[in-house]
Amino acid sequence: MTENVKESLIRPSVCRSNPRLQGVALIELLVVISCLAVILSLMMPALSRARSAGVRLRCESNLRGAGFVLETYSVIHRGMLPMGPARREVVEWPGVGPISWGGRLGLRNGTWSLLLPDEWAGGRWNPALRCPRQPPFLPEGGPSLWDRYPTPAYAMTEAVWLDERGLREGVSPDHYGIKAHHAADVVYPSAKAYLLEFPTFCNILPIDLEEIELGQSIHSPAAIYFFDGSVRRYAVTEGRPGSNGTLGFLWTIDGIAGRDLP
Repeated sequence: MTENVKESLIRPSVCRSNPRLQGVALIELLVVISCLAVILSLMMPALSRARSAGVRLRCESNLRGAGFVLETYSVIHRGMLPMGPARREVVEWPGVGPISWGGRLGLRNGTWSLLLPDEWAGGRWNPALRCPRQPPFLPEGGPSLWDRYPTPAYAMTEAVWLDERGLREGVSPDHYGIKAHHAADVVYPSAKAYLLEFPTFCNILPIDLEEIELGQSIHSPAAIYFFDGSVRRYAVTEGRPGSNGTLGFLWTIDGIAGRDLP
């Protein structure tokens, strides 16, 4: 056996028996791991923000899609805006169960979706037209208030079906009359909300967590679809207040012909 071969066979055992060489390798490994941990800790908040921003953009896209199908509905119905039954009634929706709508209740709680049966499949509303973080519908109910809602959590402004001739300060919307409206009745399409993300599942501040369980969130900027087809974000408290101290964008004292932005 040549000297070179002997040396190559002996060298690994020398390295393994040399604690100093082992110590250097371990220290280097620990340094690399520490550096990676620091980098990851710096990146995680940015990744989380990017992921949240992506969800919000998806929600805005879904809201815009919901607004588009409602505009298509109006085109099919000669420009008329969505309208529920004249009197409150309960319908047995396939795969879901009883749903109450119509009358002064109008199209609250996403029941405007009942006017679009083609977007339902197997008792489930089209996921491309709902908030991506809305809790899934559980027929038996779950830990969240919103588990019981099969309809989309995109609220429609009640100005669509409330009779503006009876609107006045200090009177609850529950006491107003109802009236069908035409798309041409909207005077300020860029300042009049049509649909809004309510509650704001995709843009939650810590203060909103309890409010969502009460059925609302008023501090986080909500995605709002306006009659001109644009989607912008405002907190509902930024809109012009409705009658009886109600929230802007959902109820406005001027009705369908008014403005929701100050």
